[in-house]
Amino acid sequence: MNKEIKLTAPSKTKTYIKVRKEIKEWIEQNSFLVIANSRWYVGITNDANRRKKEHEIKNNKKCKYWKMWNMKSVRLSLALETSFHNQGLLDKDTKGGYDKKTSKYIYVYKKFPTIID
Repeated sequence: MNKEIKLTAPSKTKTYIKVRKEIKEWIEQNSFLVIANSRWYVGITNDANRRKKEHEIKNNKKCKYWKMWNMKSVRLSLALETSFHNQGLLDKDTKGGYDKKTSKYIYVYKKFPTIID
């Protein structure tokens, strides 16, 4: 007897809803005058500290307003990352930079700070 497992849509889970709200609040709290999603970068990883250092080396500057959340699964982290990319937050050109088995952390930072920052 095969039992079909039905997964809840990622956007309906408590973790997704909670972290989505916290990321939006973080962006609002750390945006001055205008909230511009195109100034913010969002990504997923299995090691947030390593990933932060990689961004700092690549961009040759500190990551401003960096914050990370544990989404508890790759499925949820990827779904939330995609949602934010669709809202204009920056990303890589392709989604190849994550580990399909362990990238359960989502992070955000202000890639293009304003003069006020």
